[in-house]
Amino acid sequence: MKSVDTEKNMDETRFRILLIEDDQVDQTAFKRLIKEKDLPYDYLIAGSVSEARKVLRSETFDAVITDYLLGDGTAFDIIGFVADTPVIFVTGSGDEEIALKAMKAGAYDYLIKDPMRNYLNVLSVTTENVIKRKRNEDLIKSRTAELLRTNEQLKKEIAERIDKEEQIKAALKEKDILLKEIHHRVKNNLQVIYGLLEMHYNNIKDEQSKDMCRSLKNLVITMSLVHKTLYKSRDLTQIDFRDYISKIINILYESFYVSVDRVSLKMNFDVFSFDVNTALSCGLVINELVSNSLKYAFPDNTTGEITVSLTSHNKKEFELIVSDNGVGMPEGLDINKGETIGLNMVAFFVKSMLRGSLELTRETGTKTIIRFHINS
Repeated sequence: MKSVDTEKNMDETRFRILLIEDDQVDQTAFKRLIKEKDLPYDYLIAGSVSEARKVLRSETFDAVITDYLLGDGTAFDIIGFVADTPVIFVTGSGDEEIALKAMKAGAYDYLIKDPMRNYLNVLSVTTENVIKRKRNEDLIKSRTAELLRTNEQLKKEIAERIDKEEQIKAALKEKDILLKEIHHRVKNNLQVIYGLLEMHYNNIKDEQSKDMCRSLKNLVITMSLVHKTLYKSRDLTQIDFRDYISKIINILYESFYVSVDRVSLKMNFDVFSFDVNTALSCGLVINELVSNSLKYAFPDNTTGEITVSLTSHNKKEFELIVSDNGVGMPEGLDINKGETIGLNMVAFFVKSMLRGSLELTRETGTKTIIRFHINS
């Protein structure tokens, strides 16, 4: 075995090259080329196939430059042995066919060795191009592998997301079925209650009892409207308050046989939605107060106006006002003490459900002011 020549430089930009050449003259010419051109090569020189294989088992290189004919084999024995290092074939003049076979076998490039060794003039460019090509290929492989890993991860995440979406769909379907069942049960129960009140109402002779029964019917309708509105809404946490109150008041006008031509209605809301509990509480209060105005504020078919307004301060403090310009409530009546059944219900709704305050004024007709707070 011939000795292995070594020349090293710690420059990080340098390339590690293995030259496999059994001709001493060509070895010397290679060394001279590197020295004269100051090429950035750290190189080893192996003089045979067996020696090259021994070196390749323990060391790695950026490129292998090998002569075709070697003492104990050919460059094809090197190509088959080198796993991942680019090989440059150097063949004698007239060996172009062998060079093409080498390219098909896996060589990266080839050079034709001429007697004057002019091939050395392009050796450095060829070597650096081969190394650059190999590094680009490695980069492409690395990026491709990374993309494949990312793609597999995305496939996995998509599969997991699809699975979760299916679970959500199943849960939503189950919830929808449950909501429908609850809706039908509540609806049926309210209809039964309303039907019983309606039947009882038709048999009552006493006007006071009849009036109470009608109030109860309107309260059932008020609760039923919240439930119906909630069931049809996409947002199960919020009620369109203006729409909800408009429906309640329209039902009240019909219930007391009052037309808006005789008692006009003015509504002013800068709050458009409420949670279910707040909407129901306000609805019950408005139901009772508007009912009182329709029953008592405009006797003998007199005309007038009812106003319902809801304003907000910093979206936490609210003021609900129900007023009319009718005959007004009797002097000395304390709304907070609930001295009538209707006012007692209003006081209960405001204090127990809204946790708010009540104020009654009699300047022009009757004005009831309810103030309450919501923690958002």
